[in-house]
Amino acid sequence: MEKMNLEKLLEFEPALWDKIATHAKTAITSRVKTGSGTKGMQEYSFEPYTEEYAKMKSRGMVYQKARTTTYQGRKQEVRAGQKYLRYAEAGIRSKQTTPPDFELTGKTMRGLSYRGKTKYSVTIGWRGEAGGIVDAHEDRGKFQVGGITSKEFDQIIALIDKELGYNWSQKVKDVKIYVKA
Repeated sequence: MEKMNLEKLLEFEPALWDKIATHAKTAITSRVKTGSGTKGMQEYSFEPYTEEYAKMKSRGMVYQKARTTTYQGRKQEVRAGQKYLRYAEAGIRSKQTTPPDFELTGKTMRGLSYRGKTKYSVTIGWRGEAGGIVDAHEDRGKFQVGGITSKEFDQIIALIDKELGYNWSQKVKDVKIYVKA
């Protein structure tokens, strides 16, 4: 019996994995900015920020009143309108509080990146501090930002299906099926 070249069916172009990574990253960041996360593969709305955090964020993470505070083990005097010390070096990108957008400085969601690919897969994820922030929120069950929804999964499957169709018609060719009675 002749060989059918079926192994070529799964020889995906490297560009497919790049498309899948870009699609997944875009889907995650877009969904999170609208205040939605994933549980399993189902989309859900984030819980509101606490009242205290929402007030701080809407003010741009600045002190409302002058006071003495402790930061990194040292007492420090701060003035009204001064940024919270832990955000002093960070540019505040978002003051949005409703719906929660999981963005303050933008570093965490910008930290979602392409991490590598093989012949059969691609990996995206968070590294460093951004990874720690995402893990901490997910461990608490507050914001589940990683993962994809079933709708996003179906869109990725459609990309793979298109590649399979191309491979079937262009690479496999000469498929012969014999039926014996």
